[in-house]
Amino acid sequence: MSGQALEFQRRWQYTFDFEGEAAAAQVQAWQRQALRTGRRRRVYCRGDVFSPGTEALLQRESLWQLIEDSPDLDWLLLTDFPELAREQFPHDGYWRNPWGQLPANVLIGMRCNSLRDSERLPLLLSIPAQRRFLVHDRLETALLYPFAHVYRRVEGVEQEMMRCKGVEQEMMRCKRCGSGVWDGAPTCHNCHSTNKLEWNPSELLHWVLIGLDDSLPASEQERQWAEQLLSYYHQIGIPCFSRPGQLLHLQQLPEEAPC
Repeated sequence: MSGQALEFQRRWQYTFDFEGEAAAAQVQAWQRQALRTGRRRRVYCRGDVFSPGTEALLQRESLWQLIEDSPDLDWLLLTDFPELAREQFPHDGYWRNPWGQLPANVLIGMRCNSLRDSERLPLLLSIPAQRRFLVHDRLETALLYPFAHVYRRVEGVEQEMMRCKGVEQEMMRCKRCGSGVWDGAPTCHNCHSTNKLEWNPSELLHWVLIGLDDSLPASEQERQWAEQLLSYYHQIGIPCFSRPGQLLHLQQLPEEAPC
């Protein structure tokens, strides 16, 4: 098992792996337990179901039904491909509320360990999830201002979201579905609403996990970078969490809410 998988398995109540019928039966047992105890439980889905390829496609098809059948479990889907994730969710039935948002028990997140990763943050914010999160687990460099690429459009992957070149854009928040949309876009790409609002970071990103990968020794520089991130998120009002003892001033995720 990889170091990242071990780290998340320690952190969450449940870890889901794709193992055929046995995995589906396990999810059903977790759902029954959550319903019986009246306490929601978080399930970390190991593996990136949004990655390219046939295997991920088959995993998504089975996972969507499991999520529908377990409304008392909160599913954490972590991806390295936010540019693909938005279009790979189902678009009807259980998967869209009247405002075009994904179900409340689906949390979508991405890893952000480099400057290149931070440039892709607008792609995560454009997904119409009710809760989004970031994970910093193996920092490659100092990330002093991860939201810099949200306040202005830069050359690169953001051009996939906006078809005009050479114009600086600021990300707004769609009034209807709550997802991020550039201010120069005529409508929201998710719900097609024309109403946009100014926003603060905590309205689009709901929490951050800062945890050093236990599979490799963390350097003092990495710890300093992590502490800088902690200070930054504190200033803009986004909660940060980690396992106790890894970094100063960080706490575990709070207990799950009642069903």
